[in-house]
This record gives sequence, structure tokens and C-alpha cells, in this order.
Amino acid sequence: MKIERNKSVEQWAIEEIQNNWGNEAREGIHLTDLLTPRRKYFQVVKPLKASIKEISYWTSGSAIEAKILAAMGYTKGETREWKGIRYSVDTFLGNIPAEIKTRRRALAEEGKEEEIYEHYLKQLLGYCAIENSTKAWLIVLSMLE
Repeated sequence: MKIERNKSVEQWAIEEIQNNWGNEAREGIHLTDLLTPRRKYFQVVKPLKASIKEISYWTSGSAIEAKILAAMGYTKGETREWKGIRYSVDTFLGNIPAEIKTRRRALAEEGKEEEIYEHYLKQLLGYCAIENSTKAWLIVLSMLE
């Protein structure tokens, strides 16, 4: 038996994935758009196709999140709207908003979490403000450890 890599099929598959990725319309203003307005601006003004590397990161993170939630006995939170702002908390542990993040780096050193996880924490703070919660859970999984 001879096994060979077929570059033309590989390229075709990558192009199909890129052409179909993100085709579902995301309507309205989302909390994450407010946290990264420059990125949102360029997505609207000059949208670019996601790279296969980016798509691989997002799909693996999404799959891991779904499996972790299922193993914990929870489900993905629904998209909600508050005063015209849409948001999707990963889940609620009781009535506490919780986010699950997958990193392709090591976990933050003890005492450096606030600096390293700054974007995650801003997202959670937004959810806390909207949900009127003084607590939140951030679950960070490292793919390197």
C-alpha cells in the first residue's frame, strides 16, 4: 500500500472551510464587539477570511468547551440581550456566569492572572454587570500542561 499526501485535495478542503466559515450572520451589537471595537470595525469595513489556523483554534476550543460542559453536567448558555447588547455566557454555574477558555500557552503564573487573563476578565466583568452578579467563574485550560 502506498500512502501519499494529495496537496490539491488538501487545498480544496481548506478553501471550502474558509469560504463557508462564519457565513452565519451575527446581528446586532455584541458585548465582545464593545471590548474590541477596532477588530469589529475592520470586520465590517474590510472583512478577511479566517486562516485555517484560526479556524482550527476556534473549532478545537468550541469542541473542548462543549465536552467540558457536558462532563460537568451543564449546557452552553443561550444568547441573551440586554439594552440592545447581545451576549453569550458560556454557562451559568447556579446563577453565577462562567467562561471556559482554552489556551495554547501555559497557564498564568500564580499572582499574574489579572494581567495574563485581562481580556477574559473584561468579558466576565461585562457579563457580571449585565447579570447583576458580584461573582463569576473563569475556567482556563492549557493545552500545554
